[in-house]
Amino acid sequence: MEQTTQNTVPRSENRSAYITGIASFAAGFLLAWIFFGGNGTPGTAPTEDESSNTASVVDAMAAKNAIAAEDQAPGPRVIIKSLTIEKEGWVAIHEDRDGKPGNILGARKVAAGTVENFNVPLVRATKEGVTNYAMLHGEDGTEGFNYKTDAPLTDDTGNPVMAAFKATTQTTSKTQ
Repeated sequence: MEQTTQNTVPRSENRSAYITGIASFAAGFLLAWIFFGGNGTPGTAPTEDESSNTASVVDAMAAKNAIAAEDQAPGPRVIIKSLTIEKEGWVAIHEDRDGKPGNILGARKVAAGTVENFNVPLVRATKEGVTNYAMLHGEDGTEGFNYKTDAPLTDDTGNPVMAAFKATTQTTSKTQ
């Protein structure tokens, strides 16, 4: 009598082959979608309308960084009237040096978004009659504020995003 053996594949191997096949199909589909740009045509450049939309988005992103400060009493802190920042960063208070931002009096980290009445504690108090600048700075990912690596954020013309204000006991105020 002849004995025959039947080759069978264990059920767990069938299951992993099935899962591998589905994963491979999904990966292939995803790569094809990326290659064709999701529109069925490989490597097409954006149309003029699409290019202008991209430029508008970039312009809108640049406008997402803004800061406003009012004249306020001199002291060990500065209140920022309002600020909007696209990504986590810093608000640094610079004292005036020949009509431009100079030494940093203090800085405070700020989360992305819009904030009103933002309090920035200072290492050195503002002085009566002196102009100061509230300036937005980026965040380089290290701990603490570093004026060398947490660079000032700039607008679309390359100017720092900042607001000038005066430390004064006078009651008049202005927003810049």
